[in-house]
Amino acid sequence: MNQLPALLVLVGVLAISGCTAPAAVDYSAFSTCVKDAGVVEYGAYWCPNCARVKLTLGDAWKNLAYVECDPKCVANAQGALPDFCNGFTSQTDQCLQLGVDKYPSWEKDGQILYVGTDLARVAEISGCALPE
Repeated sequence: MNQLPALLVLVGVLAISGCTAPAAVDYSAFSTCVKDAGVVEYGAYWCPNCARVKLTLGDAWKNLAYVECDPKCVANAQGALPDFCNGFTSQTDQCLQLGVDKYPSWEKDGQILYVGTDLARVAEISGCALPE
């Protein structure tokens, strides 16, 4: 028995019923609050979990204090950074001095906290409310 018509009907019903991605959440106030609370994210341009944080926060990620740890992010003779560094110059020495060895790591008052992509923990550390 051909199940294609039934599958097409199911897909149509789901699409009409609103089975889509949730609306984007605005993290602008949260990310600004995190920065103002003195919490800094340490990461690397190639880090998938760092990319997940960026994706979750969207444009609001730019409000965070961020330190790039990968040593490849240095300016060339013309002063240009590699494109993959997204405008961030490597602060490898700072990362090593603080003992950052996992990405993303978060720092508050000189203490490195590895909470990864857990924004609820970042909220707890910073005292900032996550948007609902």
